[in-house]
Amino acid sequence: MNDSLTRRSVLLFASFILLFYGLMIFLPEYAGPVSNAGSVLGDAIALVILGAGLRRWPQTRQLAWKLFFVGIAIYLVGDAIWVYEEEALGLEVESPSIPDFFYLSSTLVCFFALLRYIRDEKTIDVATAGFDILISIVASGGLLYNYVMLPVSSFKEMDFWQAVVMLAYPVADVVYLLGFFSLVFGMERRHARNGRNFLLGAGLLLMFFADQTYLVQSITEYVSGGLLDPVWSMSFGFIAMASLRVPDWEEMSQKETVERVVWLEYLRMLLPYLLTVLILLLVGMEYGLIGSPFFVGALLLLVLLSVRQVVVLIGNRKLLAVISENERELHRKNLELQKLNYHFMTESETDFLTKLLNRRAIVQSFERLKPIGEEPETLGLLLVDVDNFKRINDTYGHQKGDDALVGVAESIRQTIRGDDIGGRFGGDEFLVLLPGANDEAVERVAERLREAAAKNETLTEMNITLSVGGASWSVGREDYRPNKLLRQADEALYVAKEKGRDRFVMYREDLADEI
Repeated sequence: MNDSLTRRSVLLFASFILLFYGLMIFLPEYAGPVSNAGSVLGDAIALVILGAGLRRWPQTRQLAWKLFFVGIAIYLVGDAIWVYEEEALGLEVESPSIPDFFYLSSTLVCFFALLRYIRDEKTIDVATAGFDILISIVASGGLLYNYVMLPVSSFKEMDFWQAVVMLAYPVADVVYLLGFFSLVFGMERRHARNGRNFLLGAGLLLMFFADQTYLVQSITEYVSGGLLDPVWSMSFGFIAMASLRVPDWEEMSQKETVERVVWLEYLRMLLPYLLTVLILLLVGMEYGLIGSPFFVGALLLLVLLSVRQVVVLIGNRKLLAVISENERELHRKNLELQKLNYHFMTESETDFLTKLLNRRAIVQSFERLKPIGEEPETLGLLLVDVDNFKRINDTYGHQKGDDALVGVAESIRQTIRGDDIGGRFGGDEFLVLLPGANDEAVERVAERLREAAAKNETLTEMNITLSVGGASWSVGREDYRPNKLLRQADEALYVAKEKGRDRFVMYREDLADEI
């Protein structure tokens, strides 16, 4: 977390939380208004950070964060309505209420965001995780209703919808708890130093803690403006800051991964089966069926089926781990093979000394530039020759001669455009292909090349000059004969040498008359 946006976001949110708690502790008489204003502001800050993080992700990986953004925005609307009813209307917001609708809707959206994120991260199988969560929700809902809601309703009067809303929160919190387990402990393979899942998991765990604590507090009395309120803002802050941790996609494909299979992941796998067995056991106790052989057999059968399913799941996980390891090894070898192939292709097409294209690659370039149809296409060509190259070798030695060729190659690279093609045609002769260049454009490139050579220290210290011959044509596919263009440029180069070297000559029909 070392980029400036992340640092500013962390500093902003940490300062906000400290201010939030500071005002509530040191101004207890204003705890209610401070809490209400802080809750709305905290949601808004989280949305701003999440919006900034969202733009960092590629389009194909944005859906999960967009859903989290929508979930927090819905929660913000619920908080705003709560504040309006308390501060503007002076009401106690009893359950069920309009804010409850938005809070539970936010949880539902965040549930789908979590499933999408798990799918994108490929931490665990989405279908398996979805069924685990649904089974756990149904089981926990039944347990909560029988052992929490019914006892609570015996001393606190509540109608059907109040019971439904009060039950919905702890059931929804099961999603947050399982999401935390899946993200932090449920990854079969995780890239090293990936703090994103931990931040997201911490946000879900804080949401679980805040909801559960509030539920216990609100069973007997109306609760608002307490020190618990900033925790919801903190949970959204963690989720938002997780979006800032965008992986380096190139590094992710090369980094070593680490195993992350621990006992809490197996707890996530076992939880639906444990809850199912527990409910059946409680039903047997409730209706006096424990001593019935049929019931005992049914319970034992369920336990055995659950154990068998878990053994199968563990076996599948080990098999998937082996397959993943093989896939990674295959991917690594494929990358090495691609690098070797690229190296061999480069070596076969590149001149070993100048690192420009060699003659073979230049011939292939001529073929690639062949017009597709009969519509004429323009192509320019430069032939470059080092003046008196033999004298350079004889005077300075072959090493200096090689340095001179490298200097010419550098001058060519400095001169040509991205679409142009430069190569060593053989010996001290270089060739430059200029797609789309007419006579005037060819002449401009030639003059720039000679100017670059005149500024090259390696060439100037040996008084090296260049003779350049140029040609250009505009032909269709049928008339495309590279040898003809080469011959024209060669004639122009010959004239340049005959006229005293160190010059550029452009081919034209009456060029031979100048000699």
